[in-house]
Amino acid sequence: MMATNDLITLYSRKLTKAKVMFCEDKALIWNRTIATVRGLQAETAECLRGLLSKQGFSRLMNAALRGYGTQLDDYIRQYLDLMNARFAAMSKNERLKKLPQIVKLMTTTGVDNEEYNDIRNSVLKAAEKHGCHHSDLSLSGTDIDDDIAW
Repeated sequence: MMATNDLITLYSRKLTKAKVMFCEDKALIWNRTIATVRGLQAETAECLRGLLSKQGFSRLMNAALRGYGTQLDDYIRQYLDLMNARFAAMSKNERLKKLPQIVKLMTTTGVDNEEYNDIRNSVLKAAEKHGCHHSDLSLSGTDIDDDIAW
């Protein structure tokens, strides 16, 4: 949700060359591309609603939609790689149970997530040391087996 919201925001800025007001801008409100992405988000939300408890779904949506706007500009994706590897290693039932918690961790940065900050600092130091952009680096141990029981 966060990534697709960011894409919509960035695309909207490109179309309007201004601050995004989705419900007020005629160039955006009926835009087919934005409507298609919103449809994908709605279908994803409905699938999650059917899989999670009411409380779990609410927590997940609150975490995913917190601070709406471009949230991922400087996000250290290596943290997502680590969280995805942990998530994939869980059993199917454990994944369902822990999904809201995992999303909250993925969407929490700053003082509220020490692990994210540690990984961010390590990745930024390594990027500086190797003279590359942080997105060019990968964490070891984050490969995901293709054989996941969904």
